[in-house]
Amino acid sequence: MQRRTLLAASLALSASAAAPALAQDAWPSRTVKIVCNFPPGGPLDVLARAVADVLQREFRQPFVVENKAGAGGNIGPDAVAKAEPDGYTMLFGIDSTFTVNPHIYKSMAFKPADLRPLVIVSSSGLLVGTHPSNGFKAMADLVAAGKARSVAFSSAGSGSPGHLAAEMATEAPA
Repeated sequence: MQRRTLLAASLALSASAAAPALAQDAWPSRTVKIVCNFPPGGPLDVLARAVADVLQREFRQPFVVENKAGAGGNIGPDAVAKAEPDGYTMLFGIDSTFTVNPHIYKSMAFKPADLRPLVIVSSSGLLVGTHPSNGFKAMADLVAAGKARSVAFSSAGSGSPGHLAAEMATEAPA
């Protein structure tokens, strides 16, 4: 494989030295697809559409958000990994697709190494809230109550940041 790569690079260099430089279209010269790996209307989709709108105005080309949700966020990255590697299909996703999913899914249709990160667009924290009538004044109170009796919580699903945070809280000392 290395010999073929070296030969191709040598041919490309010699051809470029012998031929005049050819103009290339500026990127983007056509529609760019932004794949969001979560459903329409959720926080990630809203952010992806806001970013697409800014990019569309800046580059004067269409940036279209396409939602490919499911399998804990694995369907979208798989579609992007299998797309033509021409810079016109991008993933707008969250880090847990690459950091958590390989550890909770027996197999994934794509390998995280199939994709390259470009930029961190945003970062967010997690919020824990309870009704004042519960009497919890600190996180330690909630953890203690959770260990003493059943406490319900919600999250976006198995392996999501909220789910992992709740799991970590149950391991914390009361």
